[in-house]
Amino acid sequence: MNQRNILAALTLVPVLLAGAACAAKRLPPIRAEVASTDPSPQAIPRRVKRLHELPDFTLTDLEGKALTAAELRGKVVLLDFWETWCIPCRYQTRILEGIWPDYKGSDVRFMAVDVSEDLETVRRFVTEHPFAYPVVRDANQTLSNQLGIVGLPTLVIVDRNGRIVLQKTGLSSADSIKETIAKALKE
Repeated sequence: MNQRNILAALTLVPVLLAGAACAAKRLPPIRAEVASTDPSPQAIPRRVKRLHELPDFTLTDLEGKALTAAELRGKVVLLDFWETWCIPCRYQTRILEGIWPDYKGSDVRFMAVDVSEDLETVRRFVTEHPFAYPVVRDANQTLSNQLGIVGLPTLVIVDRNGRIVLQKTGLSSADSIKETIAKALKE
């Protein structure tokens, strides 16, 4: 091997190992429904089943107060699934905080949904990086699994009738979010 290849390997290997360690430590397994007829536990999930309607759920805020799907019926709901370690999630939060004032006091509810982290980790993060809208926890990944969420950040926008009009993993622009909310408000 020449010096350039050795240098590239020495640079790349730690980055890959750090990424793998972070993923292994931070991301609990997602229990996806298997789109296979193979009943064996070794069956590999080929696709995640996506829902068309928001299922019933109970999430808790950072003070332990429950929030249910029934409380949000009749409202347009934006659920931002995130975790404290997720850098793209932080960017998505800033985008959402930029448009949230446009909907404050309306029939649109924004919720930051932490996926599985312990309460103290989330509290500490929210104290250091306050959110403009409510933060709730999906501590057991019940809702995340029902929705088939496999990556972060993931936005889910639900219309007044409980129908999912958007479920997108990755960053979404302010304009595309506003367009989707406008569509949801009309339905």
